[in-house]
Amino acid sequence: MFREFEIAGDFNKQHYKKIGILVVRMGNQVYSGVSHITLQTNYANRTCKSQSTMGISEDFVDVYIDDDTRIKESIPDYPRYKPASLSNLGAVRKEENNYYRNITPQLTKGLVHFMSKKGYEAVDVRALAKKWDRSLSEMTVQEILDRVKGNVDSLLVFHYMDIGDTYLYIVTSESRVTGFSSISYTTAMFDAKTGQRQLFFKPLFPYVIPTVLANDPLIQNDPAQRDKVSIEEGVGSSGVSTYPTKTIRVTLSDEEMIQHVIRYICYGIKFRAKDAQYDTEWKGLDMMIP
Repeated sequence: MFREFEIAGDFNKQHYKKIGILVVRMGNQVYSGVSHITLQTNYANRTCKSQSTMGISEDFVDVYIDDDTRIKESIPDYPRYKPASLSNLGAVRKEENNYYRNITPQLTKGLVHFMSKKGYEAVDVRALAKKWDRSLSEMTVQEILDRVKGNVDSLLVFHYMDIGDTYLYIVTSESRVTGFSSISYTTAMFDAKTGQRQLFFKPLFPYVIPTVLANDPLIQNDPAQRDKVSIEEGVGSSGVSTYPTKTIRVTLSDEEMIQHVIRYICYGIKFRAKDAQYDTEWKGLDMMIP
């Protein structure tokens, strides 16, 4: 059974006043979501492995792609993701996914600010790593934990995988998104002294960003932003039959979108789309981290 969130029963905020923040962009040749973070997670690994069963198994390995050199070494088809098995079936189904861009600096700044507001003293681990004799991109999480042990009480590691332009056609429907379309991520916090994992959070599915933007009350109640997010519905044709099409047009700047995504990651959002029967919730870290 897959668990989305867990926190140690003996978690004591007073023991972790100073927290190191490490954000890492991860990648895979085929989009597989993001694998769990462990002390054995090795950023030196350059060989990725895709899931054998999309969204069900955990037998896959992501790779560190937080700089251009590592992207070239591990993701030769970048910025395209390779098609997953059964994703392209001739006239029946076609799917295309691309990477978006590196947002590690913005995420790091956002998480440091968020943890500071929670009452912790947050430290950017990459700033500490500038003085190390080895690059953190060649270390395991355990090795990084050993390096920061004297500077922080715990280490919060945040991995993300970004998706940019996407296209999906399935006989009776067609969907196309340009720009920042979705994000998958996972986070884990480790005690700097013992190495014990204090908490983890891994959403079961990627969050679809344009849909959230289009239903975000903060955006919809702001005339300056509301006009930058719209949903256009139409009718497409395969030559044999017609099908509904939906295009979400977002003209927010990249930086505006990224800042909204950071807000969702930190504080979450809950909404009900106009054509939905149930609420959609993006669970924020605020409800998990004491």
